Amino acid sequence: TMVQENLPIKHIKSFVDPLWSHMAFNRISALAHQQLEYAMSSKPWVMDVGFHYTRPENRDGILEEGLLSPGDRRAKGITSFFTGSVHGEGIYTANNALSHSSYGNLGLIVMRLKGRHGSECNIVSRGAPSEINVLFQSVQCEAVLEFPRSLAGTYYGKEALEQCHRYLQEILDQCFNRPLARMFTPIEQPEI
Repeated sequence: TMVQENLPIKHIKSFVDPLWSHMAFNRISALAHQQLEYAMSSKPWVMDVGFHYTRPENRDGILEEGLLSPGDRRAKGITSFFTGSVHGEGIYTANNALSHSSYGNLGLIVMRLKGRHGSECNIVSRGAPSEINVLFQSVQCEAVLEFPRSLAGTYYGKEALEQCHRYLQEILDQCFNRPLARMFTPIEQPEI
């Protein structure tokens, strides 16, 4: 059996689509500013990669406004399909592409600013490392890639998503985690 360790980048591009817009760059800047605020306040933090599922009809709103917490959606007068708030109101994300994929047919790979539960970094983590993370502030999360939910259930799709996850995490480590780690201590990241 042949095991393919790394899919060529051209194959990854056929599986996932970037969600870039000028508004996304402004939101990523706000995310970086929030990370700096956490670090300067000695709150434990880490910038990492997660997954979020939604309904395809929410895509345009996410491109326009970003992922919004229920409170931010109410404040902006945006209505959306409600899927619950068992762990509190916020943006629900998972650590792997298969967790909680039943919430919608559109998968998003997201950048997350996470803190340790109870550290006032506005996050709740529940379950095993592959389980849910709830971000309470919209500024803690930005969608960067989209993919159909069905992709996570195929061998090559899962490989492509895992490779995207690794590449994006390397970028976050180089651009966000390592530079500030020289001045501040980020929290340990869970194993995927």
